[in-house]
Amino acid sequence: MTAAPLTAEQRIVADRVIAAVCAARGNVAPAEVPGSQKYRRLVEARWLTTFVLYHDCGFTLEESGDAIGRDHSTVSHGLERMSSLTMKDSELARSLAGARTILSRDAPAPGFPLALAELLNAADRAERSVIEHLPVLAGSRLLRAIRELREAAIRGDK
Repeated sequence: MTAAPLTAEQRIVADRVIAAVCAARGNVAPAEVPGSQKYRRLVEARWLTTFVLYHDCGFTLEESGDAIGRDHSTVSHGLERMSSLTMKDSELARSLAGARTILSRDAPAPGFPLALAELLNAADRAERSVIEHLPVLAGSRLLRAIRELREAAIRGDK
């Protein structure tokens, strides 16, 4: 039986976790995590990613694997390795703590839907981009529309 693909919200969460792990490790690019290379730095980044997805984000083994292009048995093996190595490898433990710190700092408030947080972040980026690159449009209908969408999202309008 094949697992369903990740939802859009799960993909956003997975991408955030991958980015946080890469930032904490400092020697891995996010695009390398789902790749096929087996360098230790990449394998450990995959282990860290699946560990956080499974233990902190509530992903299943299958969902965690789907996030990095691996199957559930590979994720299970990685979780076992992470559990044993974090006790021995202080660098890996620091990377895990660093990724968790980054994620907690960037997390939306509890109970705040992640999709809504992403929509608001996109609206903020769009507004800043319009103001920065097209200052003549600062009072335009486009900018007003962006602001109205943000306010509607906050109110919960459909």
